[in-house]
Amino acid sequence: MRVRLYSTLRSRSGRQEVAVDAPTGATVREVLRLLVAQAPDLAALLLDEAGELKQANVAFLNGRQTVFLQGPDTVVAAGDTLDLFPRSHQQRAFAAG
Repeated sequence: MRVRLYSTLRSRSGRQEVAVDAPTGATVREVLRLLVAQAPDLAALLLDEAGELKQANVAFLNGRQTVFLQGPDTVVAAGDTLDLFPRSHQQRAFAAG
């Protein structure tokens, strides 16, 4: 699956997109852990001490904010896209769509 980074997450990490090989039945939480295992420099930007997505960030799965799905327990599929934004940029990113 694709994980796309936006705004300060992109500029601070130097990455626009990361391919994550998530197993069948993986959750958003597991994808985030696989992502930081693959790109450890993203851990401080994305995850809190408990390994959860920091409150300063927001996740969208296929254009839908995960908080309105099953949050970090939302199941992902191989062709899905997970978009990660700093919270202050979430509304601008999807306003035109």
